[in-house]
Amino acid sequence: MKDNSDFPAFTASVIEDKIIHINLKKVKELTVSDISQIYEYYRINGNGKPVFALITFNGFIPINNKAIKEAKKQYNQKLLYASAYVTKSVSIRLAATFFFEFFNPKHPMKFFKNKNEAISWLKKLMKTKK
Repeated sequence: MKDNSDFPAFTASVIEDKIIHINLKKVKELTVSDISQIYEYYRINGNGKPVFALITFNGFIPINNKAIKEAKKQYNQKLLYASAYVTKSVSIRLAATFFFEFFNPKHPMKFFKNKNEAISWLKKLMKTKK
């Protein structure tokens, strides 16, 4: 794993080729700036090509409407093959799954209770992309 990069709302690292780990911090709200920094990290560390994202978080983190619009932009969505979200809280997983029904990402995404399951799922998807 490469060194962590620290941002105001998250830390980021490359787990292995094409798998990026975003560990969200407990922040008041995710903003357009935070979302832009995440996608820029994907772009730089994926060399402009789509990546597989592992996103971990511990509690509910609100995201404002402008940030949602930023995440939904086509040029941002093209930077992801798939997203695996990890949180230990069942209620957070259920609420987030409900939220993503409306967000409607253009790539596969799934929620997990631990990193190992999430990474395994991403690696299976990675094999189908080769």
